[in-house]
Amino acid sequence: MQGIHSYGQSKTGNILFSNELAKRYGERGIVSISVHPGSIRTELGRHAPQLIMRLIHWAFSYPVEFGGLGPLYAATAPECSEYNGKVGHITPLSCTCLESIHNWSIRN
Repeated sequence: MQGIHSYGQSKTGNILFSNELAKRYGERGIVSISVHPGSIRTELGRHAPQLIMRLIHWAFSYPVEFGGLGPLYAATAPECSEYNGKVGHITPLSCTCLESIHNWSIRN
């Protein structure tokens, strides 16, 4: 369990750092948002104790290629500036939409 605890601590550190940036520099127009990208198919769950939990994670998570879309949206969408100093869970609306974006990016 040490790995998951370290992961949790690192995420807590990211949130605290982001909140402090918002407090210190928000008045200067700098926006800092902590974004949870959603459930992404990474190796983080490889030590899950039960096979069924690993299968659920695989079935209901996004491919790793889509992991950056939520943070990218938060960083570039003007409407996200109102969330300065907040924690958000921004996930893709559907994998179908993401598949079309992914396919388009491969072709071009």
